[in-house]
Amino acid sequence: MKLKEIEAVDLWDGMATYWAALSDVPEIFQIRAKEIDGEKYNGEGFGVTVGYDLAQKRPFVFTDENRIEDVGRIRYVDDKYPAEGISRIFYRDKDGRRHWFQVGRDTELNKQIFDACARIIAGIDTPHGYTIQRTVKFDSGVGLVLAKKDDPTYPFSSWAFKETPQGYRYYTWNRCYADEKAAAKAFENGFASESCHAHIVYSHMVEAAVRGDGEKPSIRGQLAAAKEAQAERPAVQRHQKDKEAR
Repeated sequence: MKLKEIEAVDLWDGMATYWAALSDVPEIFQIRAKEIDGEKYNGEGFGVTVGYDLAQKRPFVFTDENRIEDVGRIRYVDDKYPAEGISRIFYRDKDGRRHWFQVGRDTELNKQIFDACARIIAGIDTPHGYTIQRTVKFDSGVGLVLAKKDDPTYPFSSWAFKETPQGYRYYTWNRCYADEKAAAKAFENGFASESCHAHIVYSHMVEAAVRGDGEKPSIRGQLAAAKEAQAERPAVQRHQKDKEAR
């Protein structure tokens, strides 16, 4: 078996859960899946679930995948990815239910999956195997990334994420693009939209503070406003020069 890609990441209290899609699944499991779904059998429906302890910074596998919410039923995996790692895979049927199959130990598959998870944790890759090219993060913890991978159909993508106080990212949505220009434009539009939203929120906070109790914004708030104005000044100056040149 081989790792196809990490499809999704879920962040829980103290841990992350990774849903990995598999390819080259042994025929015996394909036969069992066909018995479940019949003519609606989906050869792309095989996967595996693994986790990562955010506090201990250690990957683990679930010893009872039918109850993955039970964080106590886990087995940690050391840095060498031992053969006693992943032992079960699932098949997602036409109704979205998962059926679990016991599989033999596969050290190479362990390594593929945990290496892919580590790259996502480190902020190198996004789910679906895209490598991050550009990142922007706002004070609110919301961020955007522009990413790329070797894919003939959709080689570019933009993602939005929410970052936890510990620095781990939860990717909330993504869009895929056939060309780099469209992806870059979407990324810039997303950046402008979030920046505008942050500016509006700050303006409303200042207005409410002045109207509400007559006090000025805090020193921190005033410094933030000055910094924002300073950043906008060069653009205004360039616009004025262009106008005068015309």
